[in-house]
This record gives sequence, C-alpha cells and structure tokens, in this order.
Amino acid sequence: MVVVVVVGGALLATLSGCGHHASRAWRWTSGPRPSSAADIRRFRVRGGETCSHAGRVLGYTAFGHEGSCGDDACDYLGYVCGQHPGGLKSNSSGGSYYTYEDDLCVRGPRQAAWRIVFH
Repeated sequence: MVVVVVVGGALLATLSGCGHHASRAWRWTSGPRPSSAADIRRFRVRGGETCSHAGRVLGYTAFGHEGSCGDDACDYLGYVCGQHPGGLKSNSSGGSYYTYEDDLCVRGPRQAAWRIVFH
C-alpha cells in the first residue's frame, strides 16, 4: 500500500511539473512597444516567440504587406497573420473608419498579438 502511494505521488508530481512548464510556455508575455508611427498596444508573445522577433514580423505584416493583411490572412516567413478590425467610428465627411485593429500571427507554437490604435 505504501509503495502504491509513493509511486502515485511521484507520478502526480511529475505530471503536474510538466503541466506547469507547459502552461508557462503558453502564457502571454508583454513585449515593449515596437518603434513605429502607429500606436501599438498590447504587444505580446507566447509559445517561445521573442518580442524582438515578433516586432520584425509585425513590421512586415502590419506596415509592409501592402499596408496590412486586411480581412484575409497573409503569410510571412511561415507565419499566418490575421487582422480583426473593430471599433467602427463615423468621421466628419460621412464615412467611417476603424479605431483599432487586433492582429495575431501564428507559426506552430509561436504566437504574437498586438493592437494598432488609430486616432
């Protein structure tokens, strides 16, 4: 009986340790705001991605790929990036514009996300 409890306890500790490590790898980590003319907010990464590398991906997908990815996903260096506009607001000429866009780029476990805010 004691052997079963010891083996079961060791197995539980091993599994929970792995689970804790995996949850750390998938937790969002905030990165510093990348240098750009746009107001970048909530810039964050997870899955082993780094803020500096994600900043280079952001520079292409948000500003270098014909302006942005738009509603359709775009691919860059194996990343699939999507853009989700929101916050529709009217302007003085009767048109409208989005006050922000949420972007997400994914390549396997690596993910980067950010919000571009328009004023």
